[in-house]
Amino acid sequence: EANHALEISKKEKVDLLLKLSQAERMLMEGKNMFKALEEDNLKLRRALEQSMTRINRMSVDSDYYVD
Repeated sequence: EANHALEISKKEKVDLLLKLSQAERMLMEGKNMFKALEEDNLKLRRALEQSMTRINRMSVDSDYYVD
């Protein structure tokens, strides 16, 4: 009976370690995905800033030529 309980306990431990490992892997994947999204967001923000700068420059040039 004690051996049987010990075997069940070992199996539960292995199952818990597998679940923990899977949860850690999912957490790392989530963190990596979040980091990639942050990097994409930064690239888009820079592109938007460059576009706004270009538009503002064109607007200033156009004001100059209209006068």
